[in-house]
Amino acid sequence: MELKDTIKQEIINIYKLFVFKGYETLKRRYLSDDKQIEDFIRALHEYWEFWEEEGTVTMPSIDEFNSIEIIEIDTPKSALREFNVTFDFWINGKKSNLTLECYIEYYNQEDMRVYLYDLHAM
Repeated sequence: MELKDTIKQEIINIYKLFVFKGYETLKRRYLSDDKQIEDFIRALHEYWEFWEEEGTVTMPSIDEFNSIEIIEIDTPKSALREFNVTFDFWINGKKSNLTLECYIEYYNQEDMRVYLYDLHAM
């Protein structure tokens, strides 16, 4: 499997955890020490408050994950390769402008670390 496909699959796994409210798993697997899962949950609630309607993170068709933006960082600081990844959330079955940002450190085929970086409206 190519690296970009591996990254895409990891983002799908993360997104599914948001859909099914697997916040403890997100916290355990994908948060660096300086991030709190409550910040991501708060971003979701603030988004819903802004649009004045309660929403639900929903799963898009699998084809939508082909639009994941994967940008390789030219000068990695700590890993062999590093990436910034963004993907738009789907709320109530529609694509939203709520965007998840992740940071990926790739060391080798057996060691890739994915960190949730931010969730914000674009």
